[in-house]
Amino acid sequence: MVELLAPHCAAMTITEVNPTTDVGDMTSTLAAYLAFTFAVYGSQRAS
Repeated sequence: MVELLAPHCAAMTITEVNPTTDVGDMTSTLAAYLAFTFAVYGSQRAS
């Protein structure tokens, strides 16, 4: 899903990752994954 949306997005914001309430680093991992995936697939502009 992210791979399909990223080329169509002009910007993305990750607003908050709170390490004190992040069980098993799930939120941090998701934030890192989304930032990386949007950077990679966002560079492939939609045609």
